Amino acid sequence: EAEAIRYYDDGMGPDPAATLEDQGGELAALVAEVRAAGAGIEIIAIPEKSFVVERSKYIGAYYAWLAAFATEHRITVLRHVYDDADFRDGAHATREGAARWTRALAPALNATLPASTRQD
Repeated sequence: EAEAIRYYDDGMGPDPAATLEDQGGELAALVAEVRAAGAGIEIIAIPEKSFVVERSKYIGAYYAWLAAFATEHRITVLRHVYDDADFRDGAHATREGAARWTRALAPALNATLPASTRQD
């Protein structure tokens, strides 16, 4: 767990605000490219195991940034119910967890599709 927390915290670099700004610029460019191609875009908030949420220094700042980014760019952030048993480490799902997450997100993702392609 300590190694995973170091990975999360070190990934923000020496200046977390600058890291988020840089990532935001890249994500904004991707959003513009996707929309220019005529497609919609949704963000799926990948969950973290409880020890990451509880102990990572920057996870709260990241989710606050993500919410602000989504509002600014008119993007829906999709979230799903999960349990610590769904993870094989701090952020990666087990095979069973990934299947549960997919089923949990399917209705919200299906709703974003044009009516002619929905799986009802």
